[in-house]
Amino acid sequence: MGRPSLAVQRREQILEAVDRCLLEHGLAGTTVARIAQAASVQPSLIAHYFGNKDAVVRAAVERTLGRFRAGFEAALASVPAAGQLDALLDVLFDGSLAAPAFGRMVDVLIADAHFDATTRGHVRQLYSDFEALLERAVHASHPRLSPRRRADLAYGLLCLADANNTFSCIGFAPTHHAQARRMADLLISALLAPRAA
Repeated sequence: MGRPSLAVQRREQILEAVDRCLLEHGLAGTTVARIAQAASVQPSLIAHYFGNKDAVVRAAVERTLGRFRAGFEAALASVPAAGQLDALLDVLFDGSLAAPAFGRMVDVLIADAHFDATTRGHVRQLYSDFEALLERAVHASHPRLSPRRRADLAYGLLCLADANNTFSCIGFAPTHHAQARRMADLLISALLAPRAA
């Protein structure tokens, strides 16, 4: 009987090393040599499992973005439709997305998106998916809002959450999360209020 394959473990080990390199050195400073050193493997093993630097970084990016999606889906899994907006706002403004493993990684990917069309496509798709998720949650919670106002609210909440998490990563106090959440609630209230004649 042969030994079990180490391919799954090795690939995960290498992808974890890519994450560490991206956070420490950014995309430009992430090299196959640095990835290999961080993973404690030979550079040839990276080529064996992934090909080149672009391929291994792309795999790490896709994995990171998949984790974001999975986190949002898990937050909504057992929540009735009418409560999904509050559940999403809890995730957006509880500070967990500002943690270095998430916030800094997204900022690295956004920075790279300015120069790399593939990364730009992945990051844009993540934000577009989340905007659509917010819009559906707004509709479930407030079905009387017009489609235009739902779209405006979803985009505004996405912008507020993203900026808040980025600001947290650069040193703004954790108390700002609660402030941003209050502003999100005010934005929702303002859009639900009847328009003045």
